[in-house]
Amino acid sequence: MFNTQLKETTEDLLLMHEYGVNVKTRTVYLMGEFGGEADVVEMTLANLRHLTSEANFPNDHLKPVTMVIDSPGGEDIAMFHLYDFMITCKTPIRTVGTGEVCSAAALILVAGEKGFRSATPNCMYMTHKGKSGLGGDDDEIEAQAAMQALNSDKYWKLLERHTILKASQWLSKSKHKGELWIDVNTMLEYGVIDSIVPMAKDWPALSTKKLRTKVKEVEVEDDDE
Repeated sequence: MFNTQLKETTEDLLLMHEYGVNVKTRTVYLMGEFGGEADVVEMTLANLRHLTSEANFPNDHLKPVTMVIDSPGGEDIAMFHLYDFMITCKTPIRTVGTGEVCSAAALILVAGEKGFRSATPNCMYMTHKGKSGLGGDDDEIEAQAAMQALNSDKYWKLLERHTILKASQWLSKSKHKGELWIDVNTMLEYGVIDSIVPMAKDWPALSTKKLRTKVKEVEVEDDDE
């Protein structure tokens, strides 16, 4: 599911670099922040629409698409737009987390096809209550705050839809820590992913326990000359 092609053409490499898509392997790369001037979600949606279009791929449009995600998150509206496309699309969309999968991107990872959501061994996943700047007059600020609270409530409930934890558990764990950061083993435990991408080499396992270093004071005697 997270295979790389050793022999890519120059055109393939340019498409991946410029547009975040590999048409041959039906892989879309969601890399960067949601929203803003360089909206990666807009590009990702364009790539998904292209790969899942029957007009473009009459025989292959229902074949699974893999979405590789490495994102700090971003705007709620962009998040819900992409999420709604994924859950209404007839083509299975399989997700792979790598690097960091945070905030808005956290919802996109769990929304992948059940049984085919994975993450690379050192991927980190983060959820939090979220925040946004409020501006305008009193009425506008009040309306924006209400919308922010509505989006936050929806976010936790959607996480519940796709994972083992209840919405209240996600909120509690994230709220008490400010930001809830978890590794791939905890992602598996919480039902965020279904598998961890296997390592190519048989590296020794890393302990999940924190390293505790004992510091000893060493007396150094100066040599008298």
